[in-house]
Amino acid sequence: MIPPLRITDRLRLVHSDRPGQGKTRGMAKGPHLMDGHTVFAGEAAGFGLPVFKTSRSTVFPSLHAIGCPEKDHVEIVYDLNRVLSWHCLGKRAPAGVSDAFEKIADVYMKGPAFQQALLSFRNRLFSILRIESRMAADRSRGLCRVSFRTASERLLIRVNGEQLTNPGRLILLNEVPGTVFSRLRIDGRTLRDREIPAWVSCPFSACFENPNAGIGFSVGIAETEAPGNFLLTAGREIGPGLDWAGFALSTGRRSFACHVRFTSC
Repeated sequence: MIPPLRITDRLRLVHSDRPGQGKTRGMAKGPHLMDGHTVFAGEAAGFGLPVFKTSRSTVFPSLHAIGCPEKDHVEIVYDLNRVLSWHCLGKRAPAGVSDAFEKIADVYMKGPAFQQALLSFRNRLFSILRIESRMAADRSRGLCRVSFRTASERLLIRVNGEQLTNPGRLILLNEVPGTVFSRLRIDGRTLRDREIPAWVSCPFSACFENPNAGIGFSVGIAETEAPGNFLLTAGREIGPGLDWAGFALSTGRRSFACHVRFTSC
């Protein structure tokens, strides 16, 4: 049992080996935020979860090893060896369908203004055709070690993906359930619920908030990191098998450090 990581007297980060819900069921998760006795988990990926984007696919992790070297310090080793498989009307779709969905997702992410309308259409179509995605085991692209520490109301994350074997970009997911984290402050604006795009480039000052609990969080690069080669995106998706909001930090680097800052709102 890994002890919780303390952020404040009220907030903790906890790791769970439960299978989770929705689209991400069957993959490993990062630590989840806990407020008192409430854990914000569900379908969300948690914090500091590595995903590997290659030219043909998005590869998700399984849990390889986990340890607690010292107080308020957890290390997790992920094996990047999970991909999405698609099912329609109860039957597994051909392998080419996954490639098609990857291409559709790339187009979808480039049009924030249309994403909520497309998401509504997607939800109706998936319901009618009983389309669902499941995590399926695939060949390993290598191990990725992630170190988690907490200090000064921040989660400090150090990523070492030097063992990843394929060309590609590391994406670090920092997600909470979108049903409760329903407000995004970005570029001097406040977006609520359906106003929030599913995927949009954003500055490091952007902050997701849970207005009922009065909790917000933002993502930043460690002061020791050289600028450049980092892309931060924000998003929120609610629908069948989907319930997440948060930030994705993408980079061509295999090793880097970043942090998540928690605030009151």
